[in-house]
Amino acid sequence: MFINPNATVPVEDGNGNVINIKAKLTFADYGLIEDSLLRLNVKTGQGNKKNGQAGEADEVNIDMHVTQSAKRIAVLQQVVKSWSGPAFLDEQGKQIRCTRANIALLDPTEDLVIKVLDTIDELNESPTDAPAAREDVADPNPIEQPS
Repeated sequence: MFINPNATVPVEDGNGNVINIKAKLTFADYGLIEDSLLRLNVKTGQGNKKNGQAGEADEVNIDMHVTQSAKRIAVLQQVVKSWSGPAFLDEQGKQIRCTRANIALLDPTEDLVIKVLDTIDELNESPTDAPAAREDVADPNPIEQPS
């Protein structure tokens, strides 16, 4: 029923590089991922003032498009907890810190990054794919419709 938010799973590439990811996403994680994708700052005017009173608010139209790439970055930033190995060392041999900014700089074509994304998909069924949310799963308590 509950998810341990501190549980991690190591994803390895066989060359000594490891990325540790959250074992399972919580509802809070899904919310934070969505929030990071949908964060908007919208400012409107005061509306039209008539006789010293505030009028109707200005109309605001927002055309929003979330790319698959942006979603993958948001998921990685929420799920990746640490990393180690020679691929995570800078030119001076120092460990590159596992930060949101550095996670966004990961090469999406690297085998380890692809393996991490695949592992995230395997470990986490989307809430809309969960049996209780799917339309193709029979309701165990159907409501009979009167004929």
